[in-house]
Amino acid sequence: MRQEMIVSGGVRFHPDLAPLLVDINLVRPHPNNPNNGDDGEIAVSIEVNGMYRPIEVQMSTGHILAGNTTYAACLMLDSEMIPVVWLDVDDEAATRILLGDNQLARLARMDPGLLQPQIEALLETELKLLGTGYTEPPPPPPPSPPGHTVSVYLTGDQMVSWFALPADNDRERLLYLLSIFTADR
Repeated sequence: MRQEMIVSGGVRFHPDLAPLLVDINLVRPHPNNPNNGDDGEIAVSIEVNGMYRPIEVQMSTGHILAGNTTYAACLMLDSEMIPVVWLDVDDEAATRILLGDNQLARLARMDPGLLQPQIEALLETELKLLGTGYTEPPPPPPPSPPGHTVSVYLTGDQMVSWFALPADNDRERLLYLLSIFTADR
């Protein structure tokens, strides 16, 4: 049986976060956080999807290492609680976590072949793209440059990925890596 969401102000927390909920006044934004997130978009996501993950906070200082914008969105939504994972780390590790959380997300590359069908499916729903951070569908991916195309078929999920490789040495390197990966299966 599905449990009821926990509500504080305008925030609905997924019930599995209950053991992590603390008074929102016990934590505070990290004073050296260089990232300026979009608290309005995060607030919309929380309103639509509920809050589904905790923030990470340095135990000794109460400074938020990951989730500063989520905290700001919870304040906007008048929440009195927030789910926290307390990290017992020194200041150097805290800085690495703070910077890493911001930068590593920026380094991710979107796979347009997986993104486009999901966007198209959501556009057919009542809420469209609300709560995803997308305000409109992204443009279709540019055509691949001429070169070799390697298809990779994975069992289990039956997922297919493709890679356009402009040079023979890239193709050979990929085939070598695939042979190592598939040798263990």
